[in-house]
Amino acid sequence: MKPLNYDAVRPFLSAGLVALDRQQIELLRSLSFASLFTINPYVAAKPSLAVGKIVMGRLDTMLAMHEQILFSDLLVELAIFVASETLDGDRSDVPGSNLKLTHSDITYLISIEPYWSWHVNSQDRIPKYPNQTLTLANLANQDTRLLHGICYGKAKTDLEQGILVGADFWRFVSGDHLLYTDIIQPLAERVKLRSAAFTQEYARVVNRFTRQFIERFCDETGAIDWVKLVEFNSGNYDLDRFPPA
Repeated sequence: MKPLNYDAVRPFLSAGLVALDRQQIELLRSLSFASLFTINPYVAAKPSLAVGKIVMGRLDTMLAMHEQILFSDLLVELAIFVASETLDGDRSDVPGSNLKLTHSDITYLISIEPYWSWHVNSQDRIPKYPNQTLTLANLANQDTRLLHGICYGKAKTDLEQGILVGADFWRFVSGDHLLYTDIIQPLAERVKLRSAAFTQEYARVVNRFTRQFIERFCDETGAIDWVKLVEFNSGNYDLDRFPPA
């Protein structure tokens, strides 16, 4: 195993974060009023809630969901990149796996997931790997070992099931037991930083959709007409399609 070159990792991460920010801006630009307000009006119906807060709350929720997907993809790509630097690993073409590498003269096929889910057995909580397509039956070479790498999550590594979680996984692909803190946690913090372009686009969307919301769903006093909002996102029945009871 070659030592990890942090000078190579940092530009990779910087490029990934720039791409993530750009994709979030693209999401903002593609949003329509209808797509943003497929909210549950029965839950949101709070008379004291200001329209701007409703818009920002829904927008922040949507952005957070999108960001989680993008960030998870970036972690998987980072793991593949790190393995290529330290173990000459490469992207796997075997269905159900992301990464192929040789470690201590053993060939591994690794299926990488950004986070873990768990089930409870009698003694402990262990990760439960969701992708069942990667099995020894897929392989011509039965000497190849299979691993499931989980990028983050505080859970117990289970070598019998071939599951490496969090710090153990990053140490396996990098040889550095501190990689998960030296790179991963600062990466998570940097994702929270927004570019000026993102901030400007976010403000435009909030202002535009706040105005549209007021025009559609507020009366002359500024109060929200929740009946109109319910009809907007739930009034999809068509009586002509169904015979009367």
